[in-house]
Amino acid sequence: MGERIGRILHIRGDDAAAGHIGRGSYPLGIPSGLHWSVEEGVLLQGESLVLYSDGLMEARGVHDQEYGYERAEQLFSSWHRASAQGLLSALLEDWNGYVAGRPIDDDVSVAVIRKRTSVLL
Repeated sequence: MGERIGRILHIRGDDAAAGHIGRGSYPLGIPSGLHWSVEEGVLLQGESLVLYSDGLMEARGVHDQEYGYERAEQLFSSWHRASAQGLLSALLEDWNGYVAGRPIDDDVSVAVIRKRTSVLL
């Protein structure tokens, strides 16, 4: 069984709420020959994309509730101006606090991509 990749979270650089791109993807390691729609767009300066596996959102906290998409969206909406490292650090701190040392049943993968607002020379 492969790792299912969650929906791509798009974080705008302004005060707008975070939103998702596409519907997620099929598990990694599936047979070839299947076809999926292609999502295209432009990442503007100051915007970020967060790619994550389903294990991140489905991890359960002390009250046996999943971490969930809404919680992640709220967190990223409030951290929308942070660097990629800042976004990742905020997520990991919140997620680790939420699961509070409970055993994790699935792999957890996260990648954050941010288009800088200025170029360093």
